[in-house]
Amino acid sequence: MEVYTSKYCKPCKILKKFLSKLKIKYREISIDNEEGMRRFMMLGVDGIPTLVFKDGFVLEGCPRDIEVLKKLVREHEKA
Repeated sequence: MEVYTSKYCKPCKILKKFLSKLKIKYREISIDNEEGMRRFMMLGVDGIPTLVFKDGFVLEGCPRDIEVLKKLVREHEKA
């Protein structure tokens, strides 16, 4: 799973805390640098955090409930 973030993004910090609590491995890609921003723009989304799951599913934003995130990971990280 890839997680697109920015150091100024409060929801990004919440999402990373959720992922850590669930012991979910992810690759963080900061859009604060040119390469990260280029990759982010190729996704065609506008907001962060954005998660890209193994199966290609893209989720823009942070689920407010950790159980929702857990369910999404189970569904989309099987690949």
